[in-house]
This record gives sequence, C-alpha cells and structure tokens, in this order.
Amino acid sequence: MKKGCFIKLVVVLTLLVAFALYVVQNKLDDWVLDPAKGYLADEATGALERELTFIEDSPAKDSLLSYFNRSMREAKFLKIEDFDTLRLENFGDSVALKSFEESLGYYAADSILTEAELERLIPYIDSLTKNGQE
Repeated sequence: MKKGCFIKLVVVLTLLVAFALYVVQNKLDDWVLDPAKGYLADEATGALERELTFIEDSPAKDSLLSYFNRSMREAKFLKIEDFDTLRLENFGDSVALKSFEESLGYYAADSILTEAELERLIPYIDSLTKNGQE
C-alpha cells in the first residue's frame, strides 16, 4: 500500500467514525428512537383496537384509543414483545397491565363504552405508561 493511499484511508475512516459518533450522541433520538417509538405505539394501538372489536364504535372508544396511542408515544420506556396479545416488558409492569385488562373487561362488558367509563379507565392507562419513568 502506498503512503498516500494509507493516509487517505486513515482520514476517511476517521471522518466516518466521527460522523457515526456524532449521530449516536446527538441525532439518535430524532433519527432512530422517535420514529421507532411511533411505529411501536401505532402497532400497540392497532392491537388494542383489534382486541376491542367487541365494543361498539363510539366517541368514547375513539378517545380511549387516541389517549392510549398518545400515552404510548410519550412513554420513555417502550418495548413491546408481542403485538397481538399486548404483552409489554420494561414498560409499566405486569400488575398494571393486568389491572388495565381487567378494568377494561369490567367496564366494557356490555359492549358499550361510555364517557364515564372512559374517565375511570384513564388512570389505568396512566399507571401502565408512567411506571418506570422516574
């Protein structure tokens, strides 16, 4: 290898490493994590929507899905294991998830979700999305 070729290679590799470090330190959230979190939140909301097909369409159901999606996007720790069953790991805890599922089943047992029932469900979503963010 010629001396000039080696120097060019070192300069190019140094620039590539510097660019990679800059991206990781400054732009990782904007370029990678936020879009990934948005995608995961949309998938989780879609899975919840598929699970809620037994509930009649209503403004309260739309509000529940919208609030759930917004809470998922704002959560700092988001790791979804299985979209179809909505098993969440390192995101809230299993007690909060089980409590949300039970309360949703209780309030929507008649296949109608009212505004009053929605107001009772919101704290369960908050407890699910806020755990582990301290």
